[in-house]
Amino acid sequence: MTTPEVFSDTWMAQVAATLERISNRAKEGGSMTTPSRPQKRVRIEVSTSVKGIHSYSATVEIIQADGNPPDVVQDTLEESDRLVAALDVRYPKQEA
Repeated sequence: MTTPEVFSDTWMAQVAATLERISNRAKEGGSMTTPSRPQKRVRIEVSTSVKGIHSYSATVEIIQADGNPPDVVQDTLEESDRLVAALDVRYPKQEA
């Protein structure tokens, strides 16, 4: 059986490497959906009103990893507090 020309050797090697990583992770008993270490996602939206007043909206999301303590809520709140404090310094309250 030959490989169709639409699949390059590089692409096939990448697919094989990905499948190997998935297989190894499954053999090690790792979860396929939960990361092995906590992952953090931070979103910040800064806007300026027509009067030139800055405001922001911030979101912190921490995805609990396998084998980590279940204090994700506390970790997320602490990270959120640090983010809000940093944004307050960067964008101080302005009078309208």
